[in-house]
Amino acid sequence: MKKILCVFALIAAACSLMAAETVTYDRERGIVVRDPGETFKVSLWDDAVEENEGFVASAYSRDGEAVISWEKIVPGETLRLRVISTGASRPDRLISPPAPVSVRLLHTGWLNGSRSVSSEYTADAAFGGEMFGGRPEDYEPALGRLGIMLCGAGYLRGGKQDTEALGGLLESMGFRDVEKYNYYGAEHTERSDRAGIYLAHRKIYDGSKERELLMCVVRGTVAGEWFSNFDIGDTGAHKGFTAAAADGGAIVKRYLSEHPLPAGSVIMLTGHSRGAAVAQIMSLGIDKLGFEKVFCYVYACPNYTRHPMRDKPGRFSFMYEGDLVPGIPMWDFGVDGAVIDSGSFSTDEKARLKEVFTRVADGVKCVGFSAAEKNKIIGDLTRLAPNPVAFYQIVYSKKGIIKKVTPMTTYEFCVAMGKAMVEGNLKDAVRVPKDFDGIIWAFIHDGAASPKVIQSHSIEMYLALTEVYNSRFSRPEKTDGP
Repeated sequence: MKKILCVFALIAAACSLMAAETVTYDRERGIVVRDPGETFKVSLWDDAVEENEGFVASAYSRDGEAVISWEKIVPGETLRLRVISTGASRPDRLISPPAPVSVRLLHTGWLNGSRSVSSEYTADAAFGGEMFGGRPEDYEPALGRLGIMLCGAGYLRGGKQDTEALGGLLESMGFRDVEKYNYYGAEHTERSDRAGIYLAHRKIYDGSKERELLMCVVRGTVAGEWFSNFDIGDTGAHKGFTAAAADGGAIVKRYLSEHPLPAGSVIMLTGHSRGAAVAQIMSLGIDKLGFEKVFCYVYACPNYTRHPMRDKPGRFSFMYEGDLVPGIPMWDFGVDGAVIDSGSFSTDEKARLKEVFTRVADGVKCVGFSAAEKNKIIGDLTRLAPNPVAFYQIVYSKKGIIKKVTPMTTYEFCVAMGKAMVEGNLKDAVRVPKDFDGIIWAFIHDGAASPKVIQSHSIEMYLALTEVYNSRFSRPEKTDGP
């Protein structure tokens, strides 16, 4: 009996030695393998590549660690990591680390109160299969960052259909069958209840098994979709967003019929502004299509339901405290899932948020609305439209300095302001009844779109918000074992 126990002890000791190293992912340096008690060599192999038998890179240890830089790593790929020490190979392990990805974007128009901000900037994140290995209900910092970068790449720039960066970005990340739907431009001025969507899929290794990932990115508002944005309806579920989500669900079903995915697949949905609401509503029914996991990360999401389920797992909604969009519709509307509100940030985090915004915005000073300013505007809107019926039916026509005004309801006012900022047609926008004087300053400043409302809702603000929030979490790490 003692001999048997001794044999088990030796086997356990041998296994412990064979898996003594730890593997961590350092955002700046790369893949770091540590084993203080050994001199060793680390190699990476990609079985999907035939050239050089799939060899990717190698490194020798120094002071107990070996580092392979991110420059050698293709984001999303499944790699075999092999450690050789004192002439003996340890068992290979599979990894799919969160490797850096980036895309060049154009700055949001009117960011500094004029159209002069047209320079490009780099938005960065990370992508790797292990980011999808956890439970959807547990916040994953890397997914929070990836989502907003994809949303930024999904916007049309200057209303041109050939200038969105998202398709190329997804292809560079190894996604296949990249398809886009309803990607019309500013010329589409008629009301639309449709959803602008990108879909693509690829195989990933999530840390325990290989599976297919479907990526669904829902674009924010374009032109005639403003009518849909403010059409709340009277059912307790936002009429325009619900219709767009139904359209989006039909698109996903059609895509899956053309590109069937195996059982056990996972999906990530993401969107900004209108796209956030549509993605959230789509996520509520998407698991019925057979996905094992549903991840949903959205930004600047407007309210869309009078029956919000805050405990709905796997849904994370980022909100800048001064952003007007997450405050409308008013009344008792809300969103599902967890809300990450910058209003809950510490004083130091709020100061850091402004600093990061200015860096991302190429030096443009952060002048976004404060929570108090936002709440005043929402309060003024609520007084004009104390309920959804009043929103559509009460007509205002009071004249002020401008004698020629267009009588309108609060609904019509909201649509006019949205379209005016997108189209740059501010001359007509200022001809609204005096009743809206307490609100219009939020949209127009010195004859131009207000930088306060633009900054508060911009991709740049939400890039900054995710960076500051993610600093609360430790860096992603892969621990001992295969």
